[in-house]
Amino acid sequence: MEQALNRQPQSQRKPHRLDGEQEAHLIALTCSTPPSGCSRWTLRLLAEKLVELEEVESVSHETVRQTLKKTLLLPWLNESWVIPPQADAAFVCHMEDVLDIYKRPYDPQNPVVCFDESSKQLVAEIIEPLPMEPDQPQRYDYQYERNGVSNLFMFFEPLAAWRHVEVTDQHTAVDYAQQMKYLVDTRYPDATKITIVHDQLNTHVAASLYKAFEPAEAKRIFDKIEFRYTPKHGSW
Repeated sequence: MEQALNRQPQSQRKPHRLDGEQEAHLIALTCSTPPSGCSRWTLRLLAEKLVELEEVESVSHETVRQTLKKTLLLPWLNESWVIPPQADAAFVCHMEDVLDIYKRPYDPQNPVVCFDESSKQLVAEIIEPLPMEPDQPQRYDYQYERNGVSNLFMFFEPLAAWRHVEVTDQHTAVDYAQQMKYLVDTRYPDATKITIVHDQLNTHVAASLYKAFEPAEAKRIFDKIEFRYTPKHGSW
């Protein structure tokens, strides 16, 4: 009880096992290629390697964990990401083009709209969820029934704080064309030109309008839209 109530003075605490130079070597090691046959570094592998490299005489994996925690390095985790190609002229071209568009001032006659789509799985609950109670959120059972997949089209105009989501059964070229028609005729009927920023999916082209509508109608919609594209293989 005495030890729990009275902490040791700061001077009596056991010093940290890794000094600044040793921490720097640990960080560099963590960011390096893992040993052959391993997909990533583990805490124990890092501790063993520090001893093997004679950076320390001995070190526990817990000391390694605490050190890496300070630097937010977590070698046991990974994250899916889109890594752009190196020295790619097309990537830089589209990147600078879109960044310039994003710097435009708000103009209701020439709105800048971002567009994207995503597929979402539909599920139904097999067991009735338990209702919310004091200090207890609503709870769902892990079992569910698959009910197919739907597509979500989303428009977003940042400078107008406007967002619109359309749910469809699929995302074909014709579905995309219908979204562009909505943008021109329903959302911005009085706009002079609508700048639409989206990725380079094969359906995100003016030709999709001609697949969905007669040539005169497709041309009418196309004349009111300025298509601009984000870089290929870029997390936007």
